[in-house]
Amino acid sequence: MVDFQSRYKIFSYGYVAPCPRPGKPSARQVKHEANRLLAGSYGDRPVHDCRLPSMIEYNDPHEWEAQLLFHGLQQTFHDVEALHSKLTIQAPCSKREPDKLLFQIGIKGNADGDFHFPRDVITTDDGDIIVADTNNHRIQILNQFGVFKIKFGKKGTGNGEFNQPTGIDQLPNGGLVVADSKNRRIQIFSINGKFKTSFTTKHEPYSVCTDSFKNIVVATSNGKVEIYDRDLKLVKEFFIPGKKSKRCFPKMCTNSNDEIFITDSQEGCIKCVSYSGQLKYQFTPKTLSDGLVVIPSDICFDQIEQLIVSDSLNHTVNVYSINGEFIRQVLSPPDEVGAIFALTVGPEGHLVVAEFALASDHCVKIFRYKKCECHLSRPSSSKRRTPTPYV
Repeated sequence: MVDFQSRYKIFSYGYVAPCPRPGKPSARQVKHEANRLLAGSYGDRPVHDCRLPSMIEYNDPHEWEAQLLFHGLQQTFHDVEALHSKLTIQAPCSKREPDKLLFQIGIKGNADGDFHFPRDVITTDDGDIIVADTNNHRIQILNQFGVFKIKFGKKGTGNGEFNQPTGIDQLPNGGLVVADSKNRRIQIFSINGKFKTSFTTKHEPYSVCTDSFKNIVVATSNGKVEIYDRDLKLVKEFFIPGKKSKRCFPKMCTNSNDEIFITDSQEGCIKCVSYSGQLKYQFTPKTLSDGLVVIPSDICFDQIEQLIVSDSLNHTVNVYSINGEFIRQVLSPPDEVGAIFALTVGPEGHLVVAEFALASDHCVKIFRYKKCECHLSRPSSSKRRTPTPYV
C-alpha cells in the first residue's frame, strides 16, 4: 500500500526530495559490459564475477531504485509528522496565543446549517457567508458568526432550481452568480435569493468569478475558460494552458489587471492567464519541507492583494505574493484544519473555509486571519450543529 503523498510524488509529479548519488561502476564491470557487446554473436553469455554479493548489489541499478524509493518514503514520513506537530515557544510571562479556529458550523446532512459537499464559499461586503451546498442543491446564507439566515434553491431544472451548484460569486452590484453545473448554465440572483436571469454555457461550469467590469469568468470541468460580458454574451473561450484532461476541477480568482489565477491540481501549480488565454507565468506552491507535494484546491486574494492558496492534500493554507513567492503559512493540521476545497477572506479579517471528506464532517469553519475588533480577546472555539435561527 502506498500513501497519498508517495503516490503523487512517485507516479504523478516525480520525486522532489534530495536523492542519494548512484554508485559508480567499477572498471571490472565496465569491461564485462564491453565484452558482452563484443561477443554479441555468441549470445548473452554469463560473465564470471568474483566480487562479493554485497559489492555486486552495490552497483546494481535496481537496488539503487529501491534505495531511492525508501529514502523518499522516509523523507515524506518525517515531513508529515513535522507538519502535524505544533511547536510553540512561549515566554514565561506572556499570554498564550489564542486558537485560530473561531467557529465550526454544520455537519454532513440536509438540515439548516448543515452541508453535503460544500464546494464554494464567498463573503459579502456586509460580512455574510454564502455557501454553495452542492449535493443538497441549494445556496445557504449565514451571518459573519455562522448563524443560519436563509436558504434558496432545490433540485430541478426550472428557474431558481439547481443540479449540483459548484461555484458562486458576487457581482459589483450585489447580485449573486451561481454555477449550476449539471444543468450547464449560470443563474443570477439578488442578494436575497430572488431569481433574476440565467444563461447556458457551452460546457459544464465548475467555478465562476466576476471582475469590476461585470464580466463573468467561468471555468468548466473539461479545462476550458469562458468569458461573458455584462450583456451575458460569450466573448472569449480558451483551454487552460498545459495539460488537457477530460475531467478537472479548476478554481480561480481575478484581479484589476485583467489576469486570471487558476489552480491546476493535476500539475500542482498556479497559473496566471490573461483574458486572451495567454499564459503569463506559473508557479508551484512551496511547503515548509522538501518531501511534501502541494495539491492546490482553491485560491483567493486578501485585502492587500496577496494570494491565499489552500492545499487539500496536506491540510494547509499558505500565503504567497502575486509573483508566487512564499510568504507564510496561515493554517496547518494542528489548527484543526481538514481537507479545504474553498476559502475566502471576510471584510472583518476572518478566513472562511469550506471543507469535506468521506470520513469527516462537511462543514464551514471560520479562522483568525487579520486582527479584528470582534475577537481581540481569546474566546473559546464554538462548534454548531444546528445554529440559532437568525432574527
